[in-house]
Amino acid sequence: MIPLLGRLLKTYQRILKEVNKMGKKASSAMFFVIAILLSILAGGTAEAQGVINLPQTGQTTCYDSSGGDISCGGTGQDGEHRTGVEWPNPRFTNPDGTTPITGAEVLDRLTGLVWMRDGSTPKIGSCSGGLEIWQWALDYAGCLNSINYLGHNDWRLPNINELESLVNSEETDIATWLNTEGFVNVQANYYWSSTTYAYMTPTAWTVYMWNGDVMGGFVFKAFEGCYVWPLRSGQLNNSDPLFPANVWETGQISSYATGDDGELKRGVSWPTPRFTDHGDSTVTDNLTGLMWAKNANLLNGVRTWQGALDYVKALNTGSGLAGYHDWHLPNRKELLSLIDHERFNPPLPAGYPFQNVQPIYWSSTTIAHYSNYAWIMAMAQSGDVFSVSKSDSYYVWPVRSAQVSQFQINPTEGTIGTEVTVDGTGFGGSKGKILIGNVALKVVTWADTEIKASLKKAMLPGSYGVTVQPKAKGSQPIFKDNFFEIKGPKIDTIDPPTGRVKDTITIKGRFFGSKKGKVYLNGKSCKVTNWVMNPGEEFDDIVFVVPKGITGGTYPLKVTNSVGEDTGEFEVVP
Repeated sequence: MIPLLGRLLKTYQRILKEVNKMGKKASSAMFFVIAILLSILAGGTAEAQGVINLPQTGQTTCYDSSGGDISCGGTGQDGEHRTGVEWPNPRFTNPDGTTPITGAEVLDRLTGLVWMRDGSTPKIGSCSGGLEIWQWALDYAGCLNSINYLGHNDWRLPNINELESLVNSEETDIATWLNTEGFVNVQANYYWSSTTYAYMTPTAWTVYMWNGDVMGGFVFKAFEGCYVWPLRSGQLNNSDPLFPANVWETGQISSYATGDDGELKRGVSWPTPRFTDHGDSTVTDNLTGLMWAKNANLLNGVRTWQGALDYVKALNTGSGLAGYHDWHLPNRKELLSLIDHERFNPPLPAGYPFQNVQPIYWSSTTIAHYSNYAWIMAMAQSGDVFSVSKSDSYYVWPVRSAQVSQFQINPTEGTIGTEVTVDGTGFGGSKGKILIGNVALKVVTWADTEIKASLKKAMLPGSYGVTVQPKAKGSQPIFKDNFFEIKGPKIDTIDPPTGRVKDTITIKGRFFGSKKGKVYLNGKSCKVTNWVMNPGEEFDDIVFVVPKGITGGTYPLKVTNSVGEDTGEFEVVP
């Protein structure tokens, strides 16, 4: 993945130079075109298998065992840890990255998947709509391709990982939420995936778009009708650095029908080896970077949901487990990431090094609609995810994250020369990289919880994502979209506002930058005697001399630097 990313960044930099020639008014649409171009390049380049970043589940609220809302601090719940990549805002857009959504397709900027906007399986030309049996669901996607629907012939039925990626664990009704995010006619009902249920192959996996159940084994392909929600695009084999949470392959290699998951095998390929046994009671999943307890029954028994949270909290005291003190109860997406949909009892990838795998495990994620229930994972069959009362008792499998889950940057806007502080956890003790857009900052200091860095290169004005890449082996880059604003110079005051030729004038303002720019009075270049960027202070300072050859009058006064320009007014007194 890293060599590929390097080539993509070099390509991006060449294109960026061309965009710079167009001037500062190059539109955001141009940058999106660049992103699409790089995506095509990534898809067409042979590359080694790589890791993916799991997204957050969406849950931000914490609950007690009775379902009441509580403060998240110290609970150990999903709503407190929020492990995984933050969702971009907006998450859903038109395919060209714009909003509001007006067309018949929706881009998920978290995963890179492009969905039909209408979630009701509408009748389109000769393609029949409504509830369909599984084979007809596959045929529906094939029919869209035969009529080149919306100019595309790569429509398909989503696999179970792609379909589950739409679930928001904070919402009591996922369909209603999706309909407010730009989709239309999403049903609070079951949707087919293209993935067959390995434990019972006459059935297929479904997602209940009301509460988020991920279920197989009870919806028979040949008899039951479910909704169909075609999609296109997304990842195939290789990671795509343009989208923060790539979807990974399900593991299914057996094909049961044309166009199904076993035939298409969509998603990022699994690395080889999939797992690394560290010999210290821990195992790292090389697909996600998550570190799991090797003994999947450390507790040697079951607990209630609160008991499971308390057990993991106690595990982080004293000597911890393998010397680590940041274990947590996995959220539902972390548990789902372990599943191999080709296998069952347990549905774990071949050659897994874990010991004492048990039938059912707690997640740290509450089901929002019934908040006295929590999500569990059924390892006894094929990895179903459903909810049970928090008073029930199940097994506990601790996990720790090798990735930075959250960070903050201060300030959130600046220009060339701006110094930033990044606060978070899990950066590690060795110096890594921090990027604004594709531009690496100069790292001044790097500690596990704080990074100080400065921007040394000019960038076009606009909103950029921020990426933190720890150096530690197995660490994954964490990306926050639209997180830092590059600003051109802004004039605040001109002191004095009037003057004569050869007078010295001071301009105060912001975002003048550390690299000396130019001052023009009525288009005539001025001698700049001082250009000072004042980090931590309200204003920067420029001192210039009123040039010769200008008669009395009021003229435009322009400040330019390598990022942009701003204009005020200055009166020349005869």
